Amino acid sequence: MKTSFAMFSLFFVMSLMLVTLQAAQFDDVCSLKRESVKCRTLLPTWYFDKATGTCYSFNIGECSRNFNSFGTKKICEKRCATPANVCSLKKDSGMCRAAVTAWYFDPPTDSRNKGECKNFLYGGCGGNANRFASKKKCDDMCV
Repeated sequence: MKTSFAMFSLFFVMSLMLVTLQAAQFDDVCSLKRESVKCRTLLPTWYFDKATGTCYSFNIGECSRNFNSFGTKKICEKRCATPANVCSLKKDSGMCRAAVTAWYFDPPTDSRNKGECKNFLYGGCGGNANRFASKKKCDDMCV
């Protein structure tokens, strides 16, 4: 009977550790690197790139190999693009040559300055998540 109790206790502790480890991995999905494999899906999925603070889509026919995968860009941004991540990114006009007016948060340079939202010309592709369609959206997220 002591052996059964010891085995049950060991099984319980090991199960608890496994669940905790998996939960920790799931909680930190936004930090996982992009890993993909070829698959037969035609549904677009999105992943979060921690370095740029931006959600990107996988190519059609690619599936994620980890939990850093979201059904829509909006879900990806809601889960991963926190104000701290987004608002601390540098202004990035992107790599294209369009001239779209957008807004970015210019973070504080010293303790006297709290930072502010400023407009800039966005190139239309690339860039990062520190880009908003209006000053109000920028203020709501970062100020």
